[in-house]
Amino acid sequence: PPPRGEAFVVKVQSRCLPNPNKPGAFTAFAHKDRFLRVYDKARSALWETVPGQHQDVWTLVDRDGIPTQDRQLKKLFLWAAYEGQSDDIRVFTEQRAPVQDW
Repeated sequence: PPPRGEAFVVKVQSRCLPNPNKPGAFTAFAHKDRFLRVYDKARSALWETVPGQHQDVWTLVDRDGIPTQDRQLKKLFLWAAYEGQSDDIRVFTEQRAPVQDW
């Protein structure tokens, strides 16, 4: 992992379903079933929300995210940093990180 306080890129994925009535569009799970996963470059899961948590970030990923090849997920690359001496991660939503190939 990067040193404490140093920003690094994370991939944030939201679960979504294809909309059968609109090719290329997505239908989100009900609010209570939405969740996010956050991965680092090693593709280690750093964090996963419980359903219904962090809906503002979920909406951001759903709106601005890139569909995965199977079109079941959307992903968005953001900057993050470990905070203090704990394993808490702060994800910065104000500025997008460059798209990664992982």
